[in-house]
Amino acid sequence: MELLERTIAKDLNFTGNWDGKIENGSPYISTRWIYTFASDEGDISKWDRKGKDDAIPATDGFIFKGPGEAQNYTFAGSPNDGELTTNIGGEYWYLLGNPFSSALNARKFIQDNLSSIEGTLYFWDHVGEKDSTKGHYQSGYIGGYATVGLHLSAPAYQEVSEYHYKTPGTYIPVGQGFYVAGNSDGGTIKFNNSQREFVEEDGGTNSIFFKSGKKKEKNTTANERYYNSLPIVKLGMNALNQDDGKTYHRQIGVSFHENNSFAYDKGYDSEMFDTGKTDFYWKFPNQENHYIITGVQAFSKDIELPLDLVVESTTEISITLDEVKNIDSNIYIKDKVTGISYEILEENASFSLPSGTYTDRFVLAFKPNIVLSVDNEISTQYTSVYVDNKNHDLIVTKDMDIAIKKIEIFTILGKTISTWKIDEHADSYQLALQPGLPAGVYISKITTNKGTNNKKIIIE
Repeated sequence: MELLERTIAKDLNFTGNWDGKIENGSPYISTRWIYTFASDEGDISKWDRKGKDDAIPATDGFIFKGPGEAQNYTFAGSPNDGELTTNIGGEYWYLLGNPFSSALNARKFIQDNLSSIEGTLYFWDHVGEKDSTKGHYQSGYIGGYATVGLHLSAPAYQEVSEYHYKTPGTYIPVGQGFYVAGNSDGGTIKFNNSQREFVEEDGGTNSIFFKSGKKKEKNTTANERYYNSLPIVKLGMNALNQDDGKTYHRQIGVSFHENNSFAYDKGYDSEMFDTGKTDFYWKFPNQENHYIITGVQAFSKDIELPLDLVVESTTEISITLDEVKNIDSNIYIKDKVTGISYEILEENASFSLPSGTYTDRFVLAFKPNIVLSVDNEISTQYTSVYVDNKNHDLIVTKDMDIAIKKIEIFTILGKTISTWKIDEHADSYQLALQPGLPAGVYISKITTNKGTNNKKIIIE
């Protein structure tokens, strides 16, 4: 019987040039870009350059630049087995890597190391470089950090374009690097055989950030059934970036479980470190951190989850329902200032906001605001008004297909202060208030094709 010829792994070639290359069919790797990373509070100067002959611990991740073309790499030697350990400093960042010749269960790894780390894994998803930088500078990278916690994962903050970003799954594939943050004390990080599982790479739904392949079927474990039964909601926000004129998408997620709370729960609350100029995130009372993933108490239709929005300059914001599991309820984005509830199961919540940071105004909810009296013809298709005292503007929004004809402001004694005739059909209007108006209570009157809406407003 004729034996099939096998391709034997070749020795690595190295070059001291800025870029790798392919020469005479052989790949060359640049020695200028081989680094490990273990730093104090993420200080970028703590990257440690490695030469072609320097040793890298099996627990450590590393970066390098390839030869400029797609290339397979073969790791030779005896596979790692048993327990491997390393240490992380308090509030330090560390680039780790899966040291085993099999997939690593990310959730089991987090659980085993919660005494030393904050309980979130961060994966760099690199999708390209800007041509002018050729990948030599961080400012030229196109990509972002995806996030994995105990209950949820989220993709990187991303441009809505031809680039394909992935949502991490449960398993870390062979050779995959990832970042962790040490807790206040730090300590030992452990890799062990109990964290290992046989899972073939499948393009991200289970095994993270590798090319697509067929996944071997296996029986669902009790652990997987538990995670699949959790109520979860993932929201997305689309907004225009003023710097490059492109639309970006941010995804955030929440899981519900009776053992979690609105306080910080390690492993279930994942901090966001790359907040954009226009962005949104979970923000809880008495906490300064921005969260991309959070875990809260058991699901109830009475729960409201506070969202913070930061807006660089006046722009249209669209909040989408990216994913929902195990929740039988309508889902709303509620505006506490205008009183409008945006139902997002079928449609996006879209509104225009001036620049600023919006705290304690928007929430994720599962019940709408109570509507106005049914005696009012515009009770279910109503307008709302509020004062942006920081920018000295009157903000008027409307729901459904109401047409606004005129907006007026009166003193409480009935004296007309300002009048705007509305000829343009829009979802919202930003109207500059007269300079020098005394602080106090005023009356706004909005005339529509279905009646009028009078409301007290406060100018500060």
